[in-house]
Order: sequence, then structure tokens, then C-alpha cells
Amino acid sequence: MGGATLQSDERSRSHQGSGTGFLGRSAKAVAAGCSPDARTWADGPRHCCEADRAQWVTGLIRDHATNISPICFHSGLSDQLKAKVWDQIHRKVVPVIVGTRSAIFLPLTEIGMIWVEGEDDAALKEPQEPRYHAREVAWLRAQNEQAVLVLSSAHPSLESRAAVEQQGIMIQRPIPPEGRPSVQVVELREQGRSAVLSQPLILAMRHTISRRAGVLLFLNRKGYAGALVCRDCGQVPRCPTCRVALMYSRQASCLLCSYCGHVTPLPETCVSCSGPRMQLIGEGTERVEEDAKRLFPHAKVIRLDGDTMRRPAQAEALWRNVEQGEWDIIVGTQLLLHRRLLPTMGLVGIVQADAGLTVPNFQSAERTYHTLLDAISLADPAEAGGQVIVQTHLSSHHAIQAVAKNDESVFLREELSHRRALGYPPSVQLIALLVSGADEKMVHDAARDWVARLIARSSPVVVRQMATTKALSSIQSLDRPDSLTVLGPIPSPVPRLRGRYRWHILVKSSERDAGLEAVRVTVKDMERIYRRRVIKFDIDVDPIEMW
Repeated sequence: MGGATLQSDERSRSHQGSGTGFLGRSAKAVAAGCSPDARTWADGPRHCCEADRAQWVTGLIRDHATNISPICFHSGLSDQLKAKVWDQIHRKVVPVIVGTRSAIFLPLTEIGMIWVEGEDDAALKEPQEPRYHAREVAWLRAQNEQAVLVLSSAHPSLESRAAVEQQGIMIQRPIPPEGRPSVQVVELREQGRSAVLSQPLILAMRHTISRRAGVLLFLNRKGYAGALVCRDCGQVPRCPTCRVALMYSRQASCLLCSYCGHVTPLPETCVSCSGPRMQLIGEGTERVEEDAKRLFPHAKVIRLDGDTMRRPAQAEALWRNVEQGEWDIIVGTQLLLHRRLLPTMGLVGIVQADAGLTVPNFQSAERTYHTLLDAISLADPAEAGGQVIVQTHLSSHHAIQAVAKNDESVFLREELSHRRALGYPPSVQLIALLVSGADEKMVHDAARDWVARLIARSSPVVVRQMATTKALSSIQSLDRPDSLTVLGPIPSPVPRLRGRYRWHILVKSSERDAGLEAVRVTVKDMERIYRRRVIKFDIDVDPIEMW
């Protein structure tokens, strides 16, 4: 059976790779090409394609191991180049392949090692059918082919930690205390009501700019404001197609749907009660950029987000300015965390550290913690004047406390305890089910039917009894003797997308086979019953998003 190694390398945090991996015919060859220092890599802007990362790593191996000729494989290659790679694989002349997610399926033989860099990154999960996680495929392939598997990350996922504890070894290389910036947590509830940038952050920015060091203001939300709300009735303008709150873009002077792109003019009065008191809530990067320019009029401010970097030429121009030092303040989103060779900062200000904690996902705390660690890693060490200011309304949350105390155990202890109590991975397996269609009632009825069939797989008697006493829609969960729990159906977090209504079901199972078998059998029944009614049934095993 292939061995598994989980490597946690905090020194590589600022050069975190994502969705990229090695496949090698020789474990010795792979190890030679990826020494602990030469192995780490970073990536280009996330929307520009993971191919940039794979190509960069290929060059890195060539530079540090002249006797190895690695091949780069990704979906952006032409058919001719892909055919050439396949031919080389068939002739067994490829010592090392560096590739993106899909490279895990290449028909290599005699694999000595599979190295998955950034194993906790969401980019490793294919969101479209067939949905797969490259890390899980790598694990199975390493077992089947007697290969060594290395899962590498600056902050390993809880699932990988649990798996490696059962079967593998963990190698940790913590960052030395002298390499860490000073971290200060600012409780926003103690600041001014309308303050986007707190006084401690403004003072730190002033000091950092005066000594000609760089400032990064990190906020993982583009646009000017998250939403527009009526102060009289509380209604929020929503997309007519997707029914999600519209985001305000000051640059475009309109409201935008971040899912389907629907655009509507900014209303002067509430569309529900005609009240005139409309207020913007939830600051975005445009608002932070505006405040930075107002407070520091002589500073050069650059904004790096999905809007300013939508076009490749524009993105490259902005990156060029960053690399040449033509800036004083950078306002950016998570795109910054996936760029290689980003200069370190004298000050990193995390504007809304708790923004991700309210996302309806069981991994929200873990993702927030990892994002904070990545952002902090961009600051200079404290001995060089490096400083991080974390603004939050939830300073007591374990993700924030772990960052403030520089103590990973604070986060791991609390998060694992919460997940065990609530029944989430790694203690159980999740299967997310989605029922969608254009007819709202039919979609709801189909979702209820699917839940009934899932429960009936365990105990038909219990289902009949409950059906006679209460509506099925009121049944939130049923814990079955065979360790199966069914939650829902409930409207999806995005209840209507591109004209299709969406209902969500969640299956939890402490025994992997029990949940998979129940879903496998019942979905066949559902597809047969509703095959002519344009109802779609989606299944996502081990989901990372909740639709």
C-alpha cells in the first residue's frame, strides 16, 4: 500500500500552490526535483488559469535539477501538445510530470511518488460533472500503484490530518518566531460606527508609508458594498433570476448579480415600500480604495480584485506595477494570495477578518483561518518592522484567537470539537444533493420525495408513522440506526439560479458505504420517475460548497 506523508511547511505559506501536483515514474527523480526549498511554488491570478502555476513549477524543477526534464500538462495545451505528452508517457520517457487537477488521470505507469501541493485548496475539487477531488484520486492511485503520496500544505486540511493520523506520517516545519510579524487584533465594536479603517490601522498606515514600506489592505469582497438595504422595511434588492442580494459597484454605478451578471440601476427609493432611506452595507474593495485615497491623497493606491483584473492585459499591467514597486498601498482580495514572487509588506491590514465566518459552509472557520494565515505571511518579520492589524467584530472566535496567539492548537481543538458535536467531516461523510428545475412546486415535491426515499432505505415503518403525524417538509433530520442522517429539504443558499429553482438535501453518514449506497439506489428511482419533467438531480460526494 502506498505510504502517505502530510507535510506542513509554514515557511512556504507566502508561496502557496493550488490545484497543482507532481506525478513521477521515479521517487528518487521526484525527490531530486523538489527539495524542501526548491519545491515550493506560487501561482498566477486564480481566474487566469492554473496553467501558469504548473508552468512555473516546471521551470523551477529544471533550474534546480538539471538532470531532470519535467513535462507540464494542463487543460490549456493544444491538442497537438497533449498528444505529444501522451506519446511520451506511452514510450515511458517522462521522469516527472507537473500538472493541474486533470493530470492525476494521466496513464503513467511505475509511479514512484505523487506530490499534491496545496492539498487543502478548493481548486483541487472539480465543480462540474464528474465531480472529483484530485487529492482523493491521488490517494487511491497511490494505494493502487504502491506509490508514495505526499500531501503538502502550509495549513493542511482537517480531513487530511485525520486520514494521515490513521495511515501515514506528518512532517511539520514551523515558522520560527523571529520570522513572524507582530499581530494586533482590533475589535471593531469599540471603534466608530461607520469606520471602515479603524484608528489603529490608519495610524499604522501613516507610519508605514512614512518609512517607505508597502501597505496591503486585504478584504475578500470586491465591489463598493455587499448590498443595498432599505432602513424602513429592511428589504434588499435582489436579482430577479437568482433571487440573491445584488452587489453595488460604484465604478459601474449600478447593482450587479455576482452569479448571472444581471445589472440594474441604483434605485432612489425602496422597490418594496417606496421608502427613500436606502443604505449601503458590507464594504467591498472599492469602498476601501476610496477611503485609502481620501485619507492618504499623496499615496499611490492600486486595487487588485476580480473587477480590475478581468482582462489579461489589464491584469498584467497591474502586476507589473506591483513588481516594479510603483505603489504605496495595495487594496486586494484573495487573488493576491495566489501570486508568485509578491513583495512582502511593511503592514498588512485585514479589513474584515470575520467576513468569511458567516458563509453557510461547515468549512467557513477553517477557510477563514487559512486565509488569515496566508495574508499574515505577506508581512515582513517583526524585527524588520512588519506588522499585521486584524479588524474584526468577533475577536473571541477561535479562528481569530488562534491567529492572535500564533497557536494552531487553539483552532484545531475548538474546530474539531464543533464538527464532532454537529456531525461534520472528518468525523462523518457528507453527500450534498441538489434538486433543480423551472417549476418551483415540482422541484419542491421532488426534493420531498427524495428525502422520503432516503429515509425509507433505513426504516419504512418510521417514515409511514411520521408521515401521518406531520408534514415531511417539517422533518429536519432523522438519525438512523445504520448511522445515516438526512437533513432537508431546504431552499439552496442560492434558491434560484438562472431561472431554475433549487432545493438542497444533505446526507450524513458515519459509515461511508451506507450513505453512498442509499443515494445510489434512490437517485435511480428519482430519475426514472421525473425523467420527462425536466427535473435535474445533482450529487456531490464530499462537497466543499453547499450549492
